[in-house]
Amino acid sequence: MSYGDPTRASLADAGLGISRRSGAGFTALKPGVVIAATIDTKGEQVEYLRTQLETRGVGVIVVDCGIRPPGARRIDVPAEVVAECAGTDIDTVRNWPERAPALAQMLSGLERCVAELNEQGLVRGFIGLGGGTNAALAGRAFRALPYGTPKILVSTAASGDTKPFVEGSDVVLIHTVVDFIGLDAPLRASLARAAAAMESMLPIPFWKDDEGRRIVGMTAVGATTAAAEWAYGYFKERGFGTYVFHARGPGGIALEDLIVQRRLAASFDLATTEVSDEVLGGLRSAGPGRLDAAAGSGIPQVVVPGAVDLVNFGGLETVPERYRHRQLITHTPASTLLRINADEARRVGNWIGRKLVHARGPTSVFIPMAGFSSYDRPGSVFHDPKASDAFATGLAEALATRPDIDVVQLDLHINDPRFVRQACERMQAYLQDLK
Repeated sequence: MSYGDPTRASLADAGLGISRRSGAGFTALKPGVVIAATIDTKGEQVEYLRTQLETRGVGVIVVDCGIRPPGARRIDVPAEVVAECAGTDIDTVRNWPERAPALAQMLSGLERCVAELNEQGLVRGFIGLGGGTNAALAGRAFRALPYGTPKILVSTAASGDTKPFVEGSDVVLIHTVVDFIGLDAPLRASLARAAAAMESMLPIPFWKDDEGRRIVGMTAVGATTAAAEWAYGYFKERGFGTYVFHARGPGGIALEDLIVQRRLAASFDLATTEVSDEVLGGLRSAGPGRLDAAAGSGIPQVVVPGAVDLVNFGGLETVPERYRHRQLITHTPASTLLRINADEARRVGNWIGRKLVHARGPTSVFIPMAGFSSYDRPGSVFHDPKASDAFATGLAEALATRPDIDVVQLDLHINDPRFVRQACERMQAYLQDLK
C-alpha cells in the first residue's frame, strides 16, 4: 500500500518549525530534548509531552519516525529526513508492500539521525514513548547516544524483557500501565513525570572529573563478589578509580562500550561468565563482541574466568530440554544456573583464548584452579577440578602463538584474597607502566 502526504508541502511552506537537513547539518534547530516517535499514531501524546517540557523551560526537538503521514502536527525533523539518513526516501519507505522492511529503514535512519544531531551538539536528552514499535525505535536512538546523555523511555514495553531495546544503555524506564490510546489520567501522569524527571536530570553531570587518575573497568557477579570487593579496595587504596560492571549481559556491553569511548585505562575482567552464556546458550550473554574492545584498543588487561563455570537461565522453565538432566543450581526463584562440564569448559576457554590472541596491549590471564565461583569450591557438589583443567587446556590451545600472554594458574579459589592480590598486583604493574 502507498501512502500520499498532502500536508507535507503546505506545512513546510507555512514555516511551522520543520527543519530540513543542509548537507551534514540541521537548519533552524537549537539544542533540546529529542522526542522521537511515530507521529501518525502518537502525535497527541507527543504534543502533550512537548508542552510539559516547554512549560518547564526545556527546549524540544520532535523527530517523526512514522511511515504514514503525520497530519498537522508540530514536527522539527520530519520523516523525510529520517528516511534520508537511512539512505533512502520517504516515498520508497511508504511504498514497501510489507511493514517490516519499511520499519527497518526508519530504525536505521533514526539511529543515524540522532547520531548526527548529537555530533552537532543539539541533543540535551532523549525521550521515546509508545509501545513495542516505538520502544524499538528508542532503542536505536539509545545506541547512538553516549553514556551520560539523559534518556527516558515511557512505554507499555517498559516491563518484562527490556534487554532488546535497553541493552547496556543508561536509560530510565517508565511503565505506563495503560496503553497509548487517548490521554487518560495515568498516561498524562506518566508523561508529566517523564518531563519532570528529564528536567531534573539535565543539570546533573554524569561523569566526575577524573583527570590525573587511572580508571580501571572491573566486572563482577554475585558468585565473585568477595573477590571484586577485595580488588576494589586494593585499587582504591592505591589511588585508582574503579568502575564495576555487573556481568549479566548489559554490564559486559557497557564495559566494552566505555573501553571504546576511552573512558577506561585498563580492564580487570574478573567475571567473564557472560562468555559461557554466549557459547552455551544462556540468557545473560553480552554478545559475540565480548572481550573485543580491550584487545583491539591495546589497553592493559587482566582476565579471570570468574563464574564461567555457570550458565544463566531464568526460572526452571527457561532451561532448555537438553540441560534439564544436568547439575542445576536454584540461585533465586527467577535464576537457575547450569554447572558446565569439562567439554564445555574447554570450549569456553578456547573462545576466550581466541579473543585474547588478538590483544594489542599487555595481557595476562589468572586462573583460580581451586574454583571459579562461590559455588565451585572444594567440598561442594558443584566443584569440578576436571572442568577447571579443561578450561585451562582450551585457553592454552588458542594462545599457543602468543607466548607473551602470561597465563598464571594458582591453586587458590577466586574469592581467596591471596589469589585476588596477585591478579591486582599484575594490574597495578601494567598501570604503573602507563605513567
